[in-house]
Amino acid sequence: MRGVAWVAADKWSNRLLSFTVLLVLARLLGPGAFGTVALANVFVTLLGVVAAMGFGLYIQRARTLTATTTSTAFWVALAVSMALYGLLAVAAPLLGKFFDAPEIVPMLWVLGVVLPLGAASSIPAALLMRDLNMKPVAVQRVTSAVLAGVLAVGLAVAGAGAWALVAQTVATAVLGAVMIFALTRWRPTRQFSWPEAKVLTGFSLSVVGNQLIHQLRDRGDELLIGAILGTEALGFWAVATRFLRTAIDVFTSVVLTVSLSSFSKVADDRPRLVGAIRGAVSASALLVVPGLVALAIVTPVLIPFAFGAQWEPAVIPAQIITLAGVVNAIQWVDSNVWYAIGRPGMELLLTATISGVHLALVAGACLLGADRFGNALVAVALAVMIRMVIMFPLRFLTLRFVAGIPFRVYADLWRIAVAAASMAAAMWGARLLLADARPLTFLLIEVVLGGMVYLGIVFLTANQLTRRLVNDVRGLRRPRTA
Repeated sequence: MRGVAWVAADKWSNRLLSFTVLLVLARLLGPGAFGTVALANVFVTLLGVVAAMGFGLYIQRARTLTATTTSTAFWVALAVSMALYGLLAVAAPLLGKFFDAPEIVPMLWVLGVVLPLGAASSIPAALLMRDLNMKPVAVQRVTSAVLAGVLAVGLAVAGAGAWALVAQTVATAVLGAVMIFALTRWRPTRQFSWPEAKVLTGFSLSVVGNQLIHQLRDRGDELLIGAILGTEALGFWAVATRFLRTAIDVFTSVVLTVSLSSFSKVADDRPRLVGAIRGAVSASALLVVPGLVALAIVTPVLIPFAFGAQWEPAVIPAQIITLAGVVNAIQWVDSNVWYAIGRPGMELLLTATISGVHLALVAGACLLGADRFGNALVAVALAVMIRMVIMFPLRFLTLRFVAGIPFRVYADLWRIAVAAASMAAAMWGARLLLADARPLTFLLIEVVLGGMVYLGIVFLTANQLTRRLVNDVRGLRRPRTA
């Protein structure tokens, strides 16, 4: 719970700051600038997964850990990331020509610096998370986000255009790497072991493959939109999906970040593992479901009010994507179960299957959506929703019949669903009555009303769940024991 508290402080403050910066930049920069940088960031993000080599997950779940192991992981990740940076620099002109976006070439040369910086800082960050010592990680992320955001806004005001977004990404990585080493005692040594490197690499193959497929699923739609519909359409899509990613990062990833270490510590005790999974699923759903439902309801007012009228084309795709996220969000902790019990290959297989369906549907929507629906981005959003709905049963059925995790880990979800449905009904009714209200008044009333209804129903239908969470939070005030 202390880990959750610090991760929550990190995620919520970081996302609030990032969202504030986004609001300012969205009014200073157009969809084309956002789309261009989003396209460049796709390649950096995909290579970043390979650069880190998945060693952070190995460090978090390893039963025993030596100085030789951590130093070997650091040097291997740094070497791989430098090689990938060189590869990206060479390939940048070809990518710019293929996507008919020559402006991304110098951006890729600059953004590539993120690869070695991220790989180097991933090891000390993983050591902190292994011990559930989230405070230094939170301090590092929030501070770097604030300073990078200020820099980006200043450059945008000065007329730097899309380069303000590039500078924000690079500054976040530079400051983050400097601070994580400043806030921790760990330093790499000259120790290096080829046998250790072989073990690390063997573990990382499934992890990197899984994470890469995850990113291909999440970023593949951006590649397809950028290639088929253009960078301006990609800019609208980037803002539409930003709502979902922000909500997931604020809510679900708080539990997700801590759950791997927690599951790994009780992986050999099946009753405790089942209890830990149920607690993580329930806590995630308790936070994320009402947030996404409420966000979908207020999006038609929120986007024009917050970003400006020029972002209207992002409204309907954002609504669809956000509602679809409700289906998917409750299963985010499943991947950490497979890692904790030592079966990353199963997570790789699941992710590959789901991602293949996802990319096929998105590609079809990009090619046919404008003719069938009149708005290609709406068609893409519907394709994503269809994928989430039809693939929803696959994960929990596999978890039950392959890993032996009983369905009761999802036993609290119906109570949360009832509370979220009641909240949605109240907010929708109020929306009809507030049709002529000012945007800020509308948003405030909707949020307060929805929150009150949701909390009231939750306390009535899920009293035991909420009482358990309250007791855990109260336990934060007790002294931490060894």
